[in-house]
Amino acid sequence: MMDRDGDLAADAGARRGPDEVPAGTPPVDDIIRGTRVARRRKRTAGLLGLAVALACAAVIQQAATRDHGAGAGAQVAATPLDLPTSGWSSGDPAMTAAAGGTLAVDEDGCVYLAGAADLQALTRAGSADQERRRSYWVWPAGYTATVDGDARLTIYSYGSVVAHGGDVVEVGGASTYVSAGTADPCLPKPGTDEVFIVMSSVRVAP
Repeated sequence: MMDRDGDLAADAGARRGPDEVPAGTPPVDDIIRGTRVARRRKRTAGLLGLAVALACAAVIQQAATRDHGAGAGAQVAATPLDLPTSGWSSGDPAMTAAAGGTLAVDEDGCVYLAGAADLQALTRAGSADQERRRSYWVWPAGYTATVDGDARLTIYSYGSVVAHGGDVVEVGGASTYVSAGTADPCLPKPGTDEVFIVMSSVRVAP
């Protein structure tokens, strides 16, 4: 009897029409709705993942830009130095005594020239004496000086770079004593030593 019932059920299944669905199968609308929900959830998850990735990338880029900017700022930062200047400018009457030396900065942050200020005196002096002597100059109007984080000296004329620390420079001008009443921390005391007044452009020796 059970074999006959089984055969009848199998035979009924074989004779089922194309539009008939097995018992217990969810309605078509439910299947389509479920598929759409699943696709929507998958798409939403994908969009959320993309948004998180883009946000992370933006944060990383901002950090990299900030660090790069900080590094660049540190690299270009420079400290102004006291550089004695006169009112002399190109085109004014000038003395033409030659002077030269190697640009450097002393322990007080003052620019000096290693070697004699007067080239004739430099010729008369021995090389050892030249290395020991420091000359302090009074520069033309518009000259400034800075030292950067690497202790590199730079001399400017109206903002344009003229020379760097360690350069051997040559100028024209005249030597004189600091007049009474002059108080500049980067010049000798009045009457104690000569300074050189630069009355020409500054030339860096090759």
